Amino acid sequence: MTASRAATSMPIAEARTRQRRAVDAALRRLLRLPRPKTDCTVSRDLRIPTRDGVELLADHYAPIGAAAGTVLVRSPYGFDPIFAALVGNPFAASGFHVVLARCRGTFGSGGVFEPLIREIDDAADTVEWLRKQSWFGGRFATVGGSYMGFTQWALLMDPPPELAAAVIAVAPHDFSRWMYFGGAFALKDCLAWTDQVAYQEQFGFFRTL
Repeated sequence: MTASRAATSMPIAEARTRQRRAVDAALRRLLRLPRPKTDCTVSRDLRIPTRDGVELLADHYAPIGAAAGTVLVRSPYGFDPIFAALVGNPFAASGFHVVLARCRGTFGSGGVFEPLIREIDDAADTVEWLRKQSWFGGRFATVGGSYMGFTQWALLMDPPPELAAAVIAVAPHDFSRWMYFGGAFALKDCLAWTDQVAYQEQFGFFRTL
C-alpha cells in the first residue's frame, strides 16, 4: 500500500499498464473475443469486511463511461495478469464493473483458507459490501468454474435479491461426491489439489499442475 493510499484509506483508480494491455490484446486475438467497447481503470486491494472481523481483498475494474452492470468473481487462486485478463477484462471491456475478490486466507485476504468452510458467510458479506459501493447499480451477476463455481453455489444458499444471474461451470455443489466418487476416497485427486493450493503463492497455481 502506498503512503498516499494509506493516508486517505481510499482506493486509487489506475489506468491499465502497457503490459496489461498487451496481455489483454493477445488473449483477445487468441480467443477471438470481440473488440472492446470501452477501456477501464483498476482499483486494487479494496478491503471487504466480514462478520468476524477478517478483511478480504478485491480488485475493482471500472469501465470508462456508462456501466452495463456488475460481475462478481470470488476465487482462492489469485488474479495474476493472465487470469485477470481471462475472467475480468472481457467483462470490463464490454462495459461492466468487475469485482475480482480473493477468498479468505489467499493472496493477501485475511484469515485462514479452510476450503469450502466459510464461503457461505464470506459470499454474503461480499454482497453486503457491494451494496454500499457508490458505483453499484443494484444488480449483479456471478461467473466462474471449479472452485469459483462453488463460491457461487455458496451464495445461492441464500440468494440476494440483487443477483441477476449465476454462470457456474464444472463446479459440484457437494464436493463430498467428488471426493468419494464411485464410493472410494479420491486420495490422489485431493492431495494433488491441496498441494497445488498450498504452494500457489510461491510458484503460481498453474506452475504447480
